[in-house]
Amino acid sequence: MRKPKFLCLLVAVVLLFCCTGCTPLANSAATLSEVSSQLQQQEAPAQEDQSQDDVLLYEDDVRGVWISYIELQSMMQDHTQQDFAYYARVVLNTAKTQGINTVFVQVRSHGDAIYPSAYYPWGKYVTGTAGQAADYDPLAILIEQAHELGLSFHAWVNPYRLMSQSDFSTVNDSYLTKQWLGDTRYMRYKESDGYYYLDPNNEEVLELICNGVAELVQNYDVDGIHFDDYFYNLTPEEYGYDAATAHAATDRLVQQVYQTVKSINPAVQFGVSPGGNYYDAPASDTTQYTNIVTWCTQPGYLDYIAPQIYWEFDHEQAPFLDVFNKWINLTADTGVKLYVGLATYKFATTETLMIQQNLCVNHQGCGGFIHFRYENLCGSIR
Repeated sequence: MRKPKFLCLLVAVVLLFCCTGCTPLANSAATLSEVSSQLQQQEAPAQEDQSQDDVLLYEDDVRGVWISYIELQSMMQDHTQQDFAYYARVVLNTAKTQGINTVFVQVRSHGDAIYPSAYYPWGKYVTGTAGQAADYDPLAILIEQAHELGLSFHAWVNPYRLMSQSDFSTVNDSYLTKQWLGDTRYMRYKESDGYYYLDPNNEEVLELICNGVAELVQNYDVDGIHFDDYFYNLTPEEYGYDAATAHAATDRLVQQVYQTVKSINPAVQFGVSPGGNYYDAPASDTTQYTNIVTWCTQPGYLDYIAPQIYWEFDHEQAPFLDVFNKWINLTADTGVKLYVGLATYKFATTETLMIQQNLCVNHQGCGGFIHFRYENLCGSIR
């Protein structure tokens, strides 16, 4: 792995802190290690005690980690409720010892659920077989234990990705997605990965997604609902329409999910984590047909945005500080919080990750960071 260019990094960091009102870093001849040391000595803004009466939030000091279905599979499959509760406690407590205060847990990765749902079948990552129910509720255990440890819990959902043909074969016909299987009005099959994807422009699909979100907010003490960066895994043309229609579909999704969440509990947060690259506009507006500027600058779409800024400081196309500053400028004075997704899977315990993390903590325009993902931060679960 290449080391960042020391002088360029130092100058950029000094300018960054001068512009934000933080104490600038001294000594223009400092090494990257010395810059890191000085950043560590700067205190983050004080965080008030959080109340668990409604939701548990660290809005201006999120120190998060994504816990994916891959980690959950290690915790759930071939385990009893007692085993799972043990692993859940170990995972959440380990995250807390790493300074984490917010967990983003993937509760629906492939049109399925890690909890009993009226709208989605049980995921194969729970019991080993899609549609086969567990005899306990993993989500309820995770939320209870997270809150006992003072961790905020955001339910991470992939809205459109479904399971494979073979997994659908074990799912009960009572679920809409099973009834829609193979019907191109509702979904399309992607040859390259073997999964089906819901059509974002279908109103019944939108209703299903909103019902699933409502179920989570009504039945569980979640602190947030979180969408990842998969909106259009297939092109609009493969669904049979154009880019303008695709943009309108993602707008409807985000707006209606936001309204669904707020109609049940206005304190619960809703956020999206798009790809992080940013040219004249966020790159996901082209690749995933998002409308990030609209979502961040107009009310009624988002509480927070968590772009995945997964590059080093001296990356040729997307240097971290350049991209970071574009997101800072976009979200300034909008009311939408900025949490930066960090490439822990690439940088792990390197100085690069430490500097990036501390920039997020200390910049007054940034509300925190999220590590991708748990095992890269904390190690294997078992």
